[in-house]
Amino acid sequence: MNQNIESQTASLDHDVCVILPDDVLAGALRRFGLSDPSQLRISYLPGPGDVVGSFNYWQDRRHDVRVPCIAYSTMFFELVSQLGAQAQIISAVGLPDTTHPQITFAHVKPPVWQSRREFFQTQKIYTTALVSAVADFDPHIVVASSDVPEHAWSALGGSSVLILSQHNSFWPQGQSRFNPKRIRKTLRVWRHGRHLEDAVCISHECQRQLAGISAGRLTAEVAVPQVIQHYPARNSRRARRLLYLGRIEENKGIFLLLEAVAALSEKFDDISLVFAGSGGAEDVLHQRIAGLGNPHIQFLGRLPSQGVHAQIAQSDILVCPTMSSFNEGLAVVGFEAAAHGVPSILSSVVPAAELLGNSCLVFDADNQAELTQKILRFVGDTQSYQDAVAHLSGVRDQIYDRSLSWGSQLARVLARL
Repeated sequence: MNQNIESQTASLDHDVCVILPDDVLAGALRRFGLSDPSQLRISYLPGPGDVVGSFNYWQDRRHDVRVPCIAYSTMFFELVSQLGAQAQIISAVGLPDTTHPQITFAHVKPPVWQSRREFFQTQKIYTTALVSAVADFDPHIVVASSDVPEHAWSALGGSSVLILSQHNSFWPQGQSRFNPKRIRKTLRVWRHGRHLEDAVCISHECQRQLAGISAGRLTAEVAVPQVIQHYPARNSRRARRLLYLGRIEENKGIFLLLEAVAALSEKFDDISLVFAGSGGAEDVLHQRIAGLGNPHIQFLGRLPSQGVHAQIAQSDILVCPTMSSFNEGLAVVGFEAAAHGVPSILSSVVPAAELLGNSCLVFDADNQAELTQKILRFVGDTQSYQDAVAHLSGVRDQIYDRSLSWGSQLARVLARL
């Protein structure tokens, strides 16, 4: 295991995960009246992950082994390093022990609330702290993840160019946005979105929704998840071993999948299902699996990065059965599976089919009967399964094409300034 990790993490020096356009700096320097790249200041407001841990790995010239794909923060550090700019990172988890001549950190603790009233109070305090920390750095450019509240966009983009990193859809893919809750969300994004100048999206669905809300003003760039290590493609002739990776929550469709496989196991006594992940429905999942009394259905809990890939390598099908009550930005696990030559079955609210193409099957979200039929198509029809496997070669080309990475797409956005 240690040798495997070392072979993965030692590759950062040889893995250029961000490809810069030739003219990326010219426009930015001209726009802000700067004469040297070292004068350019960029603030990055990432999601709630451990950006400090990723920074420590990057400082050691290693990829963050805790995540199976290249971390967005790693790509941002690499982008800043190549640009020769100065950067500020807003961290939710504290400050690093080490320093870097181009990168500084500010700690802004995310809000915690117990009631709706507390939510609004804590959001206001949190937003004020975010804006204050960024103002102290006085950046020319702010890159804000979609975890940052929309009402902070006006202040963050007041004297800076504000670029959105869109990691979640505004409403579930394929669902109407015209219900009270989604209309309010759309109006908030539309109202505050005038402060956005551009965006990087993690799926075509996120790009479409953002373009729609902004009446076509924000065209954005779409990134493809980048897997760190090259894995040998599986050579399975038939599909029997199913895998779920992700949050253990009801709205992720875990119980739909459990019941579908339980029904199919009456016809295929060698079909198996493994759940891996963590979440609020762990106890219920344990109980329901125990109630079935099927030794071929297991729950492994949360797995480390190498454990994720080890489990995929033992599987034939990756299933992502997200329900319509959850706003899915992208099913990264589908691309992790693709790295091993493993096809996917996705619900219709998972924005990944456009990139995964014919290597995946899609069923109507919340529809257990249709999910069962899609599984049966792979399990019962060897040719359909082999066709999906064959289509994965094109997907594998993209997940190792660093010019399509989030960092490279952000560089393209910067080149448009």
